[in-house]
Amino acid sequence: MSIHHLALHHRHHTRPPIVMQVRIEEFVKFTDALKAEYLRMYSHQVIPDKRTGQVYGAIAKISVGKSRYQAVEASTKVPWFVIGIIHLLECDSRFDCHLHNGDPLTARTVDVPRGRPKVGTPPFTWEASAVDALQYAELSTWKDWSIPGTLYKLEGYNGWGSRNHGIAPHYLWGGTKFYNRGNYISDGIWSPAAVSLQIGAAPILYTMDQQKLIDFPTVEGLGNQDSMQGLNTGVAGSSLEPPTNSGVI
Repeated sequence: MSIHHLALHHRHHTRPPIVMQVRIEEFVKFTDALKAEYLRMYSHQVIPDKRTGQVYGAIAKISVGKSRYQAVEASTKVPWFVIGIIHLLECDSRFDCHLHNGDPLTARTVDVPRGRPKVGTPPFTWEASAVDALQYAELSTWKDWSIPGTLYKLEGYNGWGSRNHGIAPHYLWGGTKFYNRGNYISDGIWSPAAVSLQIGAAPILYTMDQQKLIDFPTVEGLGNQDSMQGLNTGVAGSSLEPPTNSGVI
């Protein structure tokens, strides 16, 4: 079973005033309603000033590993920046960890998904493990790397459990107005009071998008996403210029 089919399993990390209308029973379907939800939230996210440094720090970490992510992209067709964001969220951008879940490369994975990669002998190279993780999660066969398509696969990579609790997942929306609290404190154990301080994928993508570091294709039937540039700054009081010496390239 692929990572994005684990409906109630969410490994990481007051109901937010949004917007998140597609419930768990629809999670396996990449519907027009879900696409619209992702676009609406993406274009109206607000990143507090106090979190912008964390966003740019995340982008700087991803930029350092760009050439390695591009090498894995060549093998899997998964965009380098998607690989980089997963690597940040699962491994804090460390290259001695499995992309699947952050377990050490010195052995097969112990946490979910357990026993990966199945082929080869430890210790694994980061690249070999990353290719296995992306194939296992069925990202290597995914074709829609638009904004909603990317958010869909990232939410599925981590799991759909937060959505089942009516909470915008911190894996996507951490650091924005859409996430306040609610998190898994261990495998399968949900706490409505737990707070993840991790920056989510969406504000990282949004800022990279605004800075023209990445490009998204147009979603058929939903208009040209380039028209979303400037629709909402997403950063309160910020012009989205990276801080001095941020390392963003």
